[in-house]
Amino acid sequence: MADIKAIKGTDNVQYNLRDDYSKWGGENLLQGSYRYRSSTPYSYTSTAKDGYAYLTTMITTEPLVAGQRYTIQCKTNGTWAASHGSQASSNVTLWLVTGNNVSTNTNHYNFNTSTSGYLGDGKWVWTCPAASDGLYGHIRINNYNTDGTTSVTHTYWDFKLEKGDKATDWSPCYKDIFTVSGTELQVNL
Repeated sequence: MADIKAIKGTDNVQYNLRDDYSKWGGENLLQGSYRYRSSTPYSYTSTAKDGYAYLTTMITTEPLVAGQRYTIQCKTNGTWAASHGSQASSNVTLWLVTGNNVSTNTNHYNFNTSTSGYLGDGKWVWTCPAASDGLYGHIRINNYNTDGTTSVTHTYWDFKLEKGDKATDWSPCYKDIFTVSGTELQVNL
């Protein structure tokens, strides 16, 4: 049986499924990221100066590996903050949170415009530290607010975590496309 490398969706777009090239990246490791596209973004409203939400519906398909370089990316209608705690009302940050599962948050890694490896346009290159070796990752987002009383809403979409130094266009996680039951392969597009 041949390996399936790509599938063409009903939108006539070709989706790469298992491009596991350590130099190139390509495979979206965030299962559940398909839920948050430009037409159906994750919307978060907060009045807190440092409002945040854990997106536990997205988790990495495999444990992270110490020393492995990853590219993480997300689009937003907010402005990427220069640091955690930049409380201008339009500022946002992205986090990768690691643990044994989505309810144990062992390590938090913040991505903002001052983070080493920032590529611009909501994309970062990150090397997994030893503290997160063998742990799974999920996403946290932050909305910042100047006064802590005004309601601030931002949207987020096209989340992607991939191996390597090159940010590639968003693609669905292969586990969101296929379901294997016994000997049957179901396509979930």
